Parts: sequence; structure tokens; C-alpha cells
Amino acid sequence: MPQLRSNKSMSSSESTGTHKIRSLPINQWPEADRSAWTAACRPNERLRRGGAASHLKAVTRRDLARRYGYFLDYVERSGGLDRNAEAASYVTLDRVERFLSELQVRVRSVTVYGTIYKVRRTAQLLAPVEISPGSARSRKISHS
Repeated sequence: MPQLRSNKSMSSSESTGTHKIRSLPINQWPEADRSAWTAACRPNERLRRGGAASHLKAVTRRDLARRYGYFLDYVERSGGLDRNAEAASYVTLDRVERFLSELQVRVRSVTVYGTIYKVRRTAQLLAPVEISPGSARSRKISHS
């Protein structure tokens, strides 16, 4: 396993030995994630309701996409992406815990918390479902 350097900020590209850590650009996300993100960001139009993320400021949407891109980059480096997977299907407790372990080596706790929260929030925007506390879906995408 490559040694991670102890950098305490998330830049757009960091090195992990032989692997470069980056935020996977939206145009390289799996098709379902990309389509769901586009739909979530669709703005309001006269009598048409916008997407689930349409109420968020552009800077917030960019940050959510950037953090989710870091997560997808981790998935790609650790096991590969299935370009035909369902939206947010990679956001599982096991994968998030492994991503969390990687994050804790290279960023501070506040950034770790913010990143995990934003990955979870993005997954909710990509694949909105009714989540009741303690449900299987809630356990699947929750981690504190």
C-alpha cells in the first residue's frame, strides 16, 4: 500500500506515492451519478420546480461536487469504478470507512468531518430516498 504524505489540506491534486489524489471531474463520474447531479442542479423555471440542489448556491454545489469527486477518485484508485453503476451506489459504510481512514492520514479532523458530511449530502441529492432513522439506507450512508 502506498505511503500517504501527511499534508493537512486538500488540494486539487496530491500525491500518494505512485497514485495522484484528485477530485474526479464531473465529466468522469459514472453516467448515473453525472445524470443525477445534472438533474439535481437543474434550476427553477417559471412553473417548473428545480432539482434537489437548485436552492444551493453555486459555490456550495461546486464544493459538494469536488468532495464527492475526491470520494470517487478514492473508489477508482482502490477498486475501480463501474461506469454503469447506479447513482450514489458507491456510498456504502465499508467504502466510506476506508475513505475516512485515508483522509485521516492527510487532512485535519474538521476537513475529514466536512468531507464525509458532503459525500453523504451529495449521495442524498443524487439518489433521494425517504430515510427514516435506523433504516438500512440510513445506516448505509451515515457515518460520524
